[in-house]
Order: sequence, then C-alpha cells, then structure tokens
Amino acid sequence: MVITPPKMSNRWAIFCSVLSILLVCLCLFSLSLVSSSHDMQDMVGESRIAKVRQLTEIQNLMTQNQLTIARATLTTNPDELRQHTEAVERNIVAIRQVWAVFQASPMAPGERQLADTFDKHRTRWEREGMAPAVAALRANRPQEVLRLVQDRLQPLGAPMNDSMDALMRAQITARAQAEALERSSLPSWVPQTTLPGGLLLSALLGLLIIQERAHAHQREQAERDQLTHTLSAMTTQLSTLSAKVRKDLETMTSASSSLPTPSAFIQRRQSPP
Repeated sequence: MVITPPKMSNRWAIFCSVLSILLVCLCLFSLSLVSSSHDMQDMVGESRIAKVRQLTEIQNLMTQNQLTIARATLTTNPDELRQHTEAVERNIVAIRQVWAVFQASPMAPGERQLADTFDKHRTRWEREGMAPAVAALRANRPQEVLRLVQDRLQPLGAPMNDSMDALMRAQITARAQAEALERSSLPSWVPQTTLPGGLLLSALLGLLIIQERAHAHQREQAERDQLTHTLSAMTTQLSTLSAKVRKDLETMTSASSSLPTPSAFIQRRQSPP
C-alpha cells in the first residue's frame, strides 16, 4: 500500500490548526498563571492589611490603658476608680484576644522573630506594670499607681513600643514588596491580547490557505481543460487519419478487383493469335 504524502495546502492547513491549538493553550495557561498570581498577591495584601489593623487596634488599646491610668491618678472617687479599673481590665482582655489572632496567622521567619520580641515585652509590661497598677487602683491608692507609672509602665513601655513599631514596619514593607511584585509581574493584558491576536493570525492563515486552494483548483481545472482539448484534437486527428486509411484501402481494393486473375492471364497467353 503506497501512502501518498499530503499536498502543500493540506500541510499548511495542518500546520495552522496545530499553531492555533498551541496559541489557545498558551494563552489559557498564561491567563491561569496571571489569575492565580493576582489572587495570591491579593491574598497577601489583604493579610498584611488585616495584620496592620490588628496591630493598630492593640496600640490604641494600650494607649487607652495608659490614659485611663493617668486619669485614675487624679481622682480619689471610688466609683471613678472602679470604672477606670474595669476599663483597663477590658482593654487587657481585648489586647490578648487580638494578639492571639495575630500570632495564629502565618508569618515569615523574620516577622515571627519580631512578633516573639514584642510578645516578650508585652507580657512583661502587662505582668510587671499593668497588673500591679490595676491592683493599686482596686485598693484606691492613686499615689501607688503614679509610682508604678513612673517606675514600671514607662520604662517597660519603651521597648514594647519599639518592638511594636518594628513589627508594624515589617507589615508595611511586605505590603510594598507585594505591590512591587504585582507591578513587575506579567500584565493581564498580555495573554488577553495574545489570544485574539493568535486567533486573528490563524484566521489570516486560513484565508491564505483557502485562497491558495482556490488558485490550485483553478490551475488544476485549467490543466484538465487543456488535457481535454488536447485529447479532443488527437481524437479528431485519429478519426481523420482512420478515414483516410479506410478510403485508401477501398481504392486499393477496387483497383485490385479490376486486374485480371492469374488463370485468365495464362489462358490469354496460351490462346493462338
């Protein structure tokens, strides 16, 4: 069985079909990569924003506690001292809850180290500063509270605030890096324009193939018409030649019939003059 190789136009058609399929697959793959990259970057950005909000909330609660204790040193009213004490205790509980959520979130190694440093300073500030101050408030001893503010809360609060600022800067830096990576990544319009561009290229190549096949069909039709015309001329010439040969044969036959036979010729020679 002899396998006939495909024509050039069929080869072009196969090539364009394969090229179109490859372009479509490439564009879809690029779109999926860009989409997943954007989703991941959005997730990272939202996570950083949530962490900044949590740290900001912790800072606000700590500031409220410091202001509440400062106001409590200016009064000796038991009801006001009780209200200040309850407010400080509520803020401490809220700080613990927010910080637990922050610690449960995923962190890079450097960020985890900063978080551990802040947690160490926060725990010491709460245990050695806030707890005695709250106890002094409950005992209605504003002078003791003032002493604890000067001797414990302020000295212990300085490294805690520094570690908090470092942790906050880490979130902002990570957010900026994510935005820079998003700007430097493959723009979404590249695969979006490549897909219609590839389809347009395939359509143009298809039109060229159709045009080439039409021209090839016209050439084949012209060749068939020329071959038909040649065969018709050869048939005419053969018919004319056949008629001429037939006529010559008929002429030779009639001429041979008018000639005397050999027996008649011999008798004519033997008869006396």
